[in-house]
Order: sequence, then C-alpha cells, then structure tokens
Amino acid sequence: MRFKDVSDEWDVWGAWGHDEGVYGSPKLVPSATWRYGSGGAAERLWTWDDGLAPLGVGEKEVACWDLRAGWGAYGMGRKVFVPKGQKRE
Repeated sequence: MRFKDVSDEWDVWGAWGHDEGVYGSPKLVPSATWRYGSGGAAERLWTWDDGLAPLGVGEKEVACWDLRAGWGAYGMGRKVFVPKGQKRE
C-alpha cells in the first residue's frame, strides 16, 4: 500500500450535527454489528438498510462518515475534504 501526501491540494474539515429531517430518519440511521477483523480483534461493522446516508457535501468536496466513536451525538461526524484554500459549500 502506498500513501500520497495531498495536504498541499486539500484541506480537511470535521463536520458534526445534521438535519434531523434527513439523517434522523429511522431508515438512514446505521446499525452496528460486531465481527472479527483480520488481526483477530473485534471490530464494528456499520450498515444502512436503505443505502448509505447522504453526506451533504458540495460538488467539489469529497467526504466520508467517521464512525469510530459511533453514530449521532456521540459519533465523530463526517470528514470533508475541500480543495486547498476554499470554504465549505
């Protein structure tokens, strides 16, 4: 595996909170199950029944859910990558 430093091309934002009308919908709340990872440790596997909840990002932005600490108020929200020097849309 190779990694490329893109810090001169992208800024990273952490985004918490969401529109309850969209993300609070029971269909868009993920459920967690546990499985054994490749190293033998238990890890959480997050799934959405009706597809992944939308990330709510702009056209030039890239994002992912950061579910290491869970979902909702206790979760870590989203990580949003924005072209260097630009503000979030």
